[in-house]
Amino acid sequence: MKALNADDLRHVPNLEADLTHLGTQPEGVEPVAATSSFTSWIEDTAKTDPTALIGVQYVLEGSTNGNGYIAKKVGPSLGLEEDGLRYLVSYGPNQRETWKRFKGRLDALPMDDDAKQRVIAAARRTFAGVRDINRDLLDVISGNTKPANA
Repeated sequence: MKALNADDLRHVPNLEADLTHLGTQPEGVEPVAATSSFTSWIEDTAKTDPTALIGVQYVLEGSTNGNGYIAKKVGPSLGLEEDGLRYLVSYGPNQRETWKRFKGRLDALPMDDDAKQRVIAAARRTFAGVRDINRDLLDVISGNTKPANA
């Protein structure tokens, strides 16, 4: 599993740089309720079934494939070029090669059928978690609710 947790797959520095560029200090960001719920689930899963976390990483890493397209549409409308879009274009022109390398690392992992099913279940839970986070964020943006710790 450590092969999937390689330094070249880290996105936090890009996200923090974008937040700072957009005038928000990363340490001051309050999570929405769904974020707290999802991260608690990840922490629990890390203790009880760390192999399942491969499904989480697959979904999150796979999302980088569409992020470049989003950046191309959002960037110009917000007047952003590189700064403010670093997270969305984490790999830049190397996106395809990075995804291919990630999939190769994944395919090289020895997993029995039971492990594969747990990874798939975690991937499904991750899709649901991201959906829930997006719903909560839309509620905050529209003023219908506040972040979980606000």
